[in-house]
Amino acid sequence: MRQITDFSAVANDLHKTDWSPVLSATNPDEAASKLGDIVSDITNKHTTLKKAPCSKHILKPWITSGLLRCLRHRDSLHLKSPNLDTGKCSIGVFLDLAKAFDTVSIPLLLEKLFRLGVRGVALQWFSSYLTNRTQLTRIGERCSDPSEITFGVPQGSILGPTLFIAYLNDIDQSLNAELECRVFCYADDTALIFNDFTWQSVLAKAELGMADIGAWLKNNLLTLNPTKTKFIWFHKTKASAPDETVQSIRYNLGSGEVVIVANHTKVDDGLWHRARATRNRQAGVLEVDGLGSVGNISPGKLRQLNTDNGLYIGGLPSIEQNTMGKYKTGLVGCVSQISLSGDFDIPLSLSKLPHTITNNVGRCTP
Repeated sequence: MRQITDFSAVANDLHKTDWSPVLSATNPDEAASKLGDIVSDITNKHTTLKKAPCSKHILKPWITSGLLRCLRHRDSLHLKSPNLDTGKCSIGVFLDLAKAFDTVSIPLLLEKLFRLGVRGVALQWFSSYLTNRTQLTRIGERCSDPSEITFGVPQGSILGPTLFIAYLNDIDQSLNAELECRVFCYADDTALIFNDFTWQSVLAKAELGMADIGAWLKNNLLTLNPTKTKFIWFHKTKASAPDETVQSIRYNLGSGEVVIVANHTKVDDGLWHRARATRNRQAGVLEVDGLGSVGNISPGKLRQLNTDNGLYIGGLPSIEQNTMGKYKTGLVGCVSQISLSGDFDIPLSLSKLPHTITNNVGRCTP
């Protein structure tokens, strides 16, 4: 069952609409709010739930904010129950976009509306609503020259989230069909669900999917907020949970013995992994395989990455004991690439840098 909007009927109703409440508004904000409410009511009136032919353009499933909160609890995600019952492993990735509504490209949005079937008068109305907007800066009695706004959808009405859904509607087309990823969108909240029969394979799918999503976001001028993007393992019992007792990615901030551990990725599973460690003064963030990030703050006074004292990625908290003193710092396991502070990438399989140990990389699966 899908939601389908009859835009021809919407256009006809727009012609018959009494616009006097909008014209009698006392300020632009009131006019925009009334205009958005009228258009939203008409659009909802002609939106029905029915079986959609394959030739129809449809928007992604709508998810209320309450249901989206349920998505973040593994025992409430009824959509994944069949996969869990068949023994499949599932990962949910919940994307957070930085200033999503403000970075929408208006020309791209109008092009996407055209592809969705919005034509003629309806498209002209949306174009009039979105374009020819200006802004200026006022300081005291002085004002700057007006500047045209070419990004962002007007906020304050129900129409804003609807337009953003249309903008995100083709995000699933960027994903390889073999990944079998399901995409759910509500306003600027987007959830990706990956499934497979092992945690290693579903993690590999999620990594490939996030790479595709990253490319799509770049092409559509949107930015992912890595510190707020999260993931969840979905499993029925503790026994079916991913094994977190083996080596995991670990990042020592230095100057204070504060560490960040990302237990969701094994580095001794024979597969390649990517780690990104960033540092801003005393705050550090660790991101592994693009599946969300964890952060912490060092209590010490060190304000930069210190590769001479205590910085290592890979291994358990008792790394020295578990390796019988062989590795005290450095890198352990199948980590193919690491970014330090976002300055440059280090291909670990190709080089050995000071203060790093590239153990096991020769035995990892390409």
